[in-house]
Order: sequence, then C-alpha cells, then structure tokens
Amino acid sequence: IDFSKAQQYSQTGKADNSYINRIKLVDGRYPQNSRECLIDNAVAASYPELMPGNVIKLGGDATTLSDTLNTEEFTIVGTVSTPMYVSFERGATNIGSGTLGMYIYIDSKCFVSDYYTAVFATVDNKDNYDVYTDEYISYVTSVGKKIEDISQQSISKRLTDVKKEYNQKIADGEAAYSKLEKETTTQLEEYIKKIDTIESYIKSGDSRISAEQSKLKSKVASAEKELESAKKEYEQSLKTYEENNAIAGNADSEIDGYNKAKELYNTYLKKQQQDKAEIDALKASRDSAKATRDSKKKQYDAAESAYAAKADSISKKEKELNDAKQTLQKLKEQEAAWTPDSPSGSLDSIKASITQYTDKCNQLQSEIDKARSELTNLDTARLTAKSEYQTADEAYIDLDNKVKDREATYQSNEDILNSYADDIARLEQGEKDLDIFKGALAKAKKELEESKIKITESQLKLYYEQNTGNQKILAAQADLKAAKARLASAEDAYSAAEHEVRIALKKAQGDIDKAKNFLQELNNSAWTVTYQSDLPGHESYGQSLENIKAMANVFPVFFFLIAAMMCLATMTRMVQEERMQLGTLKALGYSNRKIL
Repeated sequence: IDFSKAQQYSQTGKADNSYINRIKLVDGRYPQNSRECLIDNAVAASYPELMPGNVIKLGGDATTLSDTLNTEEFTIVGTVSTPMYVSFERGATNIGSGTLGMYIYIDSKCFVSDYYTAVFATVDNKDNYDVYTDEYISYVTSVGKKIEDISQQSISKRLTDVKKEYNQKIADGEAAYSKLEKETTTQLEEYIKKIDTIESYIKSGDSRISAEQSKLKSKVASAEKELESAKKEYEQSLKTYEENNAIAGNADSEIDGYNKAKELYNTYLKKQQQDKAEIDALKASRDSAKATRDSKKKQYDAAESAYAAKADSISKKEKELNDAKQTLQKLKEQEAAWTPDSPSGSLDSIKASITQYTDKCNQLQSEIDKARSELTNLDTARLTAKSEYQTADEAYIDLDNKVKDREATYQSNEDILNSYADDIARLEQGEKDLDIFKGALAKAKKELEESKIKITESQLKLYYEQNTGNQKILAAQADLKAAKARLASAEDAYSAAEHEVRIALKKAQGDIDKAKNFLQELNNSAWTVTYQSDLPGHESYGQSLENIKAMANVFPVFFFLIAAMMCLATMTRMVQEERMQLGTLKALGYSNRKIL
C-alpha cells in the first residue's frame, strides 16, 4: 500500500476515487519507512505479541520470499481495519493450513517486482443499483465480462514483449555463466598447482626429518648400549664389593658369638629330648581316647538304628489304624442308612463287622501306645549314647590337637637346632676364609671406581649425541611446520575461492533456470476477474442483512397483535367492574352509544 496516500486521506478525510479500499488506523501510527508495517486489528487484539512495537518476520512455504520482497522483517507500528474484510473470515490460500489468519500492510517499495499483478477498480453507475440485488450483480458481471474479453489481446502483446526481454536475459546469462566458469576454472587450477608444490616440499621435509631421526636413534642406541654395559659392570662390582665388605665386617662378631651359639645349641638339644618323651606319652593317651570314641560310636549307631526301626514300625501301625478307622466309619454310615431293601447285606452282618473293626482299632491303638513308650526309652538311650560319643570325640580331638601342637613345636625347635649346627660349622670355616675375603675386597673396590668412570663417560657421550640430533630435528620440524602453515593457508584460500565459485555459478544457473521457468509459466497467463461478492465475509454479511430485513417485516405485526390483545383485556375488565352502573343506565333508558 502507498502509506502517504493513506495518511493523507486519514488527515483530510477527502474522498479520492483513485484510492479505494481505504484502511482506517485504529491504534499506533502510519509507517515512516519500508521496514515498518500495519497489522490486522482484529487479530492483534487477541495476541499481545502482535501489538505495536513488536517485530515480525515473514516466512515462505518451501521457497524464500527474496523473489517477491526485498526485506522479510518488519516492526509493527499500528493496527488497522479495512472494508475488504467485513467479517472475521480472511479468505483461503494454497499454502500452510489453507486458511488466512490475518493480513498486514507493508510499503509498496518492499516489492522487488517492477509491475503490478492486481488492480482494484470501481464500476461507473454502480450506485444506481442496490448491493445484493440481482440487478447489481448482473450489471457488475457484465462489466467483468468485458474485461475478460479484452484480456487476451493485452496478454498476447505483453507475452511477446516479456518473452523477448527474458530470452535476451537468458542468452546474456548463459554467456556470462560460460565466461565465469572458464575464469574460475583457471583460477582454481592455479591454486591447485601452488598446493601441489607445497605438498611436494612437505613430503621431502618428512623424509629429511625421518633420516635425521634414524641417525639420532642409531647413535642414541649405541650410546645407551655402552651406558647400559657400564652400569651392569658397575652394579656387578658394587655387589661384589658389598658382599665382601659385609662378610669381612661381620666375620669378627660372628666368631665372637661362636661359643655362645654352641652353649645355646646344647640347651635346645636337652629340651628337645624332654619334649620327645612328653609327645610319646600324649600319643599313647590319644590312641586310648580314639579306641574309646570308636566304641561309643558303635553304641550310638546301634541306638540310632533301633530308634529308626521302632519309629518306622509305629508309622506302619498308624497307617493300618487309619485304614481300619476309615473302614469302621463307612460301616457305621451303612448301619445308619440301612433299610430292608438295602443291597449292602443284613444289618447283623454290618454290626458284626463294626464290632470286628472296633476291636481291631482298639488293639492297634494299644500296640501303638506301647510302641511309643518303647520309642521314648529308645530315644533316651540314643541321646545318652550320642552324648557319650560326643564327649569321647571331643576328648580325642583335644588330645590330637595337643599332639600336633607339640610336634609342630618340636619340629620348629629341631629346625632351630639344625640352623645352629650349620651356623657353628660356618663360623669355624669363616675364620679360615676371612683373610681371603679381605684381599678380594680391595680388588673389588678398585674395579668399582673404574666402573664409575666408564658410566660418566657413557652418559656424556649419550647427552652429546641426543643434543646434536635433537637440534637438527627441531630445525627440520620448524621448516616443515612453516611449510604446513603455508599449505593450510593455500588450502583455505582454495576452499574459499571454490566456495565463492560454486555460489556464483549456482546463483547464475539459478537465475537462468528461474528465467526459463518464468517463460514456461507465461504460457498459462490469464486475467482473473474477482468480484466484490467473492471477498471473504461478503456473502455472510449479505445474509445477515437479509435476516435483519425479514425480522423488520415480522416484528411490527407481533407488536400490533400484542397491543390489540392488551386493549381488549383492559376493556373487558372495565366492563366487568362497572356492570352495575351499566345496568342502571340501561334501565333508565340510555342507549349503548350514549353509555360508551
């Protein structure tokens, strides 16, 4: 919309036939630049985020709006109403949910198109007809038919001009695309040559570093081998020296303790003999306890077997008793249910059987009671045998543990005696070998000093080789790092250039394809005439007017009928209340006319 014309009309209020479908500012102000808009007042009242001062961003459906608008973000500065929508309906659309929810007004400068796609027009002499009448619809439709009749000639002329213009644009675009593709290909090839040169240099740099690292590794390995050999020689010399020194240092003190060790050895030998006699006595007691335990175990096993046999016998008797009781119960039930016609036999035979099974049950119960008494005695004997067996077993285990403890102590002391014997023999030999060890100690000390000197020389050689080799490698690595930095920079430049080329080629090809598609779509060009009756809400508004007209014709009739009924009811009540006066007047000779 042209906001300047809308604002001028809003300020002056003067009619302008060139400005139809005039909007009315409800809240806020008119836009002052192309990034401001007006919004549907009916919708803004329901959504606080759409009130003036908020920002909205338009979005397309599967396509961008850049082909239609030069900006997609607007600041809401006011709300308006428009005569194009006289109800809450806003119309239909072929995108989204299919229903328009609201409308906004933006500046005409926001559209990138250089031509109009819609024209709003009024028809002369339309005021001679009432809206929603058949005459009005017929008159407006006839004008629309005339517009459709002249549309084909205008479309053909416009189509010829547009095709000529776009064919030239397509030819120019394809020529520019070919030129751009050739130029960018040459540019990218130069970048690739530069990258290949740097990569070749980097590969040679890797080879140089590998060669220096191999040399360093070889020299360091040789130096480390010499150092390791010197360390082993030193460790061996140190070990020999420490061993000889320890032997020489301890030999005198060991010889002084020889007499004491021999005295202690004799004391332990005497005690061992006493312990041996005590152990033999404990073993004899343990063997006696074992024999007693085995005897008690046999007695306990016999008592356990007798108890189990008696318990099994009682269980069998109890089962036999239960079977007899069940049979007796069935016989009693037969006796209770017996009749002369019963097929179960005579009553005397049933009673005899009852007596027989009663005696059997009593006999079995008596046997069970006697067996249980015997089982109790057997259980007492079993528990007594078990207790005696456990006591004998504990006594045996206690003696066995004592024997084992004393034998362990005896063996430990025997080991000590053996060690004392070995120590005494070694001390005797130590006196003879002491002078020999002193000579070997002096020789080992000399070899130890020589080994220290060899280690120092090997360490210095290793440090020198490592330092020299590392300096050469660091220099080669720094050179390689710089080359890699140049390679990364060249690759980034190539990627950026390639990205720009792709974007430029894609945009150029897109423009060409868009122009071709546009020409293809022009073959379906047509003028579409939309009438006022096609606007959303127009039909429902007309229907509302018809309903109001019908109510206006019907309501007066109801009002007159109600008034007449009220007057009739009032007059009837008055006649009834003044019937006596009317009768008197009639008796006096007054006529009905005079009474009224």
